[in-house]
Amino acid sequence: MTYRCTGGFAVYVDDQPQTYPGGVLVDVDDPILKTNPAAFERVETFTARRAAVPQSVAAVETATAAPGEARTVTTPQAKGKTSRP
Repeated sequence: MTYRCTGGFAVYVDDQPQTYPGGVLVDVDDPILKTNPAAFERVETFTARRAAVPQSVAAVETATAAPGEARTVTTPQAKGKTSRP
């Protein structure tokens, strides 16, 4: 079974600094799981949570148009002008 670090942290192991960046994977027999279990989650849990997120929420808007894609441009309203009577 594999675990994933949920957030980065650093510890000293045998007087040597050891870093665990967020997202790094460790095996179930890694001793860091015994000393810092709250900093890790099972990979299966993470992937199930990611799969439950709707694609529209996880989608990223692109800054440029794809080949053949037409984009429309809207102009911002001028500041200070209102449509009051």
